[in-house]
Amino acid sequence: MSIETDTLMKFESKEQLEATGWDISDACNYGIGHWKDPESIYFLKPGTSINHADKTREPSVEYRHEDGAYEIWSVKDIKEGEEIFCNYENDYAPCEWYDTMQNEKGNTPLSQLPSKINDMYSE
Repeated sequence: MSIETDTLMKFESKEQLEATGWDISDACNYGIGHWKDPESIYFLKPGTSINHADKTREPSVEYRHEDGAYEIWSVKDIKEGEEIFCNYENDYAPCEWYDTMQNEKGNTPLSQLPSKINDMYSE
């Protein structure tokens, strides 16, 4: 996915994201930080349904962070209808302004979700 192919949207500030009129709390489920561009938050067009591969699951895909783009690669065979998992900790980078904005609304952005999930297993 890339901005050039219109399959990726990039936001560089809270104000830019808020100008879309989107529900910011709902956006929490889709915003992905980029390891090569930590000041921006990205949204795939269309969004993907990929869940976190916690310690009980194995990743089936991985995100590769390219300049202005993401590539999603399968890392194992995926059967039709099978749930897709990636490692959010490796694949979804933090974006400080976005993560802070979501935290202030009581939300957990995808980049912070792995630690919350891991905490549930240690309780």
